[in-house]
Amino acid sequence: MKRIKKYIAVIVTGVLCLSGIGTSSYQKTINVLADDENVVVALTTDQEVVKAGDTLQAILSVKENDGIAGLTVRMQYDTEVLSLVSVSSVKDSAFEDAVLFPVEQFLNDTTVTINEVSDGIVGFSYVASEKEMAKGDILIADFSVKEKATVGKSVLSYEYLDASDELGNSLIVEGKTTEFTVAPIVNVKPQDEETEKSEATSEVAKLIEDVVSQQVVKGIAKELAAKIVDAINQYKEVKVELSTDEMEESDVSQETKEDIAKQMGEEEKVAAFFDIDLSVRVEGEEIGTITEIEKEIEVTLPIPEKLPEREKRVRRMFYVLRVHDNVVEKLAALVAENGIVFKTDRFSTYVLTYEDRLGKLGDVNSDERADIADALMISRYDARLAEMEDEQMEFADVNEDGEVNIADALMISRYDAGLIERLE
Repeated sequence: MKRIKKYIAVIVTGVLCLSGIGTSSYQKTINVLADDENVVVALTTDQEVVKAGDTLQAILSVKENDGIAGLTVRMQYDTEVLSLVSVSSVKDSAFEDAVLFPVEQFLNDTTVTINEVSDGIVGFSYVASEKEMAKGDILIADFSVKEKATVGKSVLSYEYLDASDELGNSLIVEGKTTEFTVAPIVNVKPQDEETEKSEATSEVAKLIEDVVSQQVVKGIAKELAAKIVDAINQYKEVKVELSTDEMEESDVSQETKEDIAKQMGEEEKVAAFFDIDLSVRVEGEEIGTITEIEKEIEVTLPIPEKLPEREKRVRRMFYVLRVHDNVVEKLAALVAENGIVFKTDRFSTYVLTYEDRLGKLGDVNSDERADIADALMISRYDARLAEMEDEQMEFADVNEDGEVNIADALMISRYDAGLIERLE
């Protein structure tokens, strides 16, 4: 069954008593478009994109007062998207003395008060001072975005039902619709579930928003996009999970292995193959995968426990190779406490490789030289101002007495100054 959108009307009536304008000024018909230079009344919202539970504020303003003394406006909004929370006149403005009232009663009785508002239909009445050409904000309407708001573009509009000058001459004024977007709430499960803020969350949510607004997204196939839109329209939970699953070597084609080998150094070895996915799930069931996103996000690969033990004073260097659309690329990677960290915007097959190199004694900071910077690191460690990893300790104990202290720092300092030829 086709869904029928419902609207609630908000009627706004303004009475502006103006002076200092000749009669001839009122004998013209004004056709005011919202994007003309002489916009008389404008409707704006404080946000272009909202989500369920957000508050949206609409402001009706007089931008240019070109002879309008009486005005009746109907503001419309989709009741399947928004709930009217409050309507108020604007304080500290030319319209702060405006009185709100139900328009239906106003047609028969102009003495009703601000407290007699009903059925979501609200108007306002304003009388300007004798010489005032009133401009500025008239009223503010606050809306709540409903929990099951229709996702996609929505409209707040106003329509002029009547407009006249001080002498009662009719004026023609065109209204303008104001669009805003209701974005879906997308749950993204980052690799580290304890991470409070994940780059993946914002990037994937943006992709889904683009899908819902019917934009073509490079990393999401048309069939998957249609499934996502269908799920969101049915208010089903859409979750995107970033996963890093280790693959068996037998699952990688020989041709791919040969392409990978071409990007590896002579001493470089494969540590593990990984399948990195952004999978889309609806109510827990996977419906497809996202292959690309616009902005790189951080990914961490675990270091396999099966690797051979590193020999003393040997540095183990790790590299990450990406295999995407039959292209193999080597990415910059860092060794962190919980694994190998790198950034990517594509999701497919990845290879973690490593190379063992004999390190230089005294090179604590891994910059391939022993100098004053390494001596300072040891001094801070000896003073209990910093910690060092086990591997760093191996290179810091230059006098090989089984301890790392100021004596080692002094030896490195002397070596850096050319006072001794080598570290032993």
